[in-house]
Amino acid sequence: ASGVFIGIKSYHQQAHFLRAGLEGVSFVLKSILQVIEQTTGSIRQLNVSGGFTHSQSWVQILADVTGKKVCLIQTEDASAVGAALLSMKALKVIENFSSLRSDEGTIISPLKENSAMYEKYFSVFKDLYPILKDTLHLIATVEK
Repeated sequence: ASGVFIGIKSYHQQAHFLRAGLEGVSFVLKSILQVIEQTTGSIRQLNVSGGFTHSQSWVQILADVTGKKVCLIQTEDASAVGAALLSMKALKVIENFSSLRSDEGTIISPLKENSAMYEKYFSVFKDLYPILKDTLHLIATVEK
């Protein structure tokens, strides 16, 4: 995987680059979420677990970038539980996920002012991503 930083200025420091990395990952997750929503319909809330949930900043960025509520689910084997739920829906054992009762964890809501700002940046990301992806692939090919 490769990445780029756009708009670097002399005053940017390590914290700026770390935040930009988190924002970039969140933009990619939003892109994936949009594809999923085209197939499944609108998603109101993201249930998340794992190591990244220990970073309050990252979880807030994810909520702000996606514009979705993010629910921190504290469960062991969250990936296995998610796979089981997807299988149950695919096999028509359950009609939808909202029919399942869950013990809600901490909910992080998106901040409107941040979401509006990220929507503008996401537009730039969507325009640049395919161009940069092809360019970085070309560079990697030439380096071999």
